[in-house]
Amino acid sequence: MKTQQDLIDDIYTSLTAALDLIDANSRLDHEASVKKLAKMFSWELRCALTEEEMAEVIEANREPENVGTCASHDVCDANMVMIEAWTKFFGVDDINFNDNEQCRLWNEAWDLAKADEFAVKWQELDR
Repeated sequence: MKTQQDLIDDIYTSLTAALDLIDANSRLDHEASVKKLAKMFSWELRCALTEEEMAEVIEANREPENVGTCASHDVCDANMVMIEAWTKFFGVDDINFNDNEQCRLWNEAWDLAKADEFAVKWQELDR
């Protein structure tokens, strides 16, 4: 027969396992959101720029001095383009830049889109 402490330990172990699973699912959801938002942003940016401008942005982003920045800002208001992608992805344009999770998602999606040189296929958008 289990003691009260054994039961408490079992409950604690179960709760810890459940929280770990929730945390793992949250990370998967975050990663999926980053990928999807990156594709949406890439699509919106490609729609906003000419082929020549897009080629210039990609070429400039390959330069070592542009590691922490994105050359898309040189040819358009790229933040507005990301807001458009955000709005289409989440269905709202209410972005809270004081929310660390929203800022993290914004930045990681941007970085991924830039690293992928804004490659996107229509099928990846799930419109």
